Amino acid sequence: MAAKIIRGIAFLYAALSLFALLLIPASLFGWFGIASDPLSGVYAYLLSLPWILVLMPFETINSWVALAVSAAGMALNFWLLLRLARLFSR
Repeated sequence: MAAKIIRGIAFLYAALSLFALLLIPASLFGWFGIASDPLSGVYAYLLSLPWILVLMPFETINSWVALAVSAAGMALNFWLLLRLARLFSR
């Protein structure tokens, strides 16, 4: 039972992560009528914690590198949630 709940949370997390990653270029280029917002990356930043903190020591970082690290952090968090669900299913 707990494994199904955790797996559901993992897939909800994945959907929110994809939406947060889509929100960044949508806000930048004005897709879907979304106004330009400099804080559109905050959701992606929050969903990729704690892995995004790897970038903290660097003062200047390319936006594409930050986006890639954020996406990798989200993927790692999703994978960890699935592993946790597998642990509880045993």
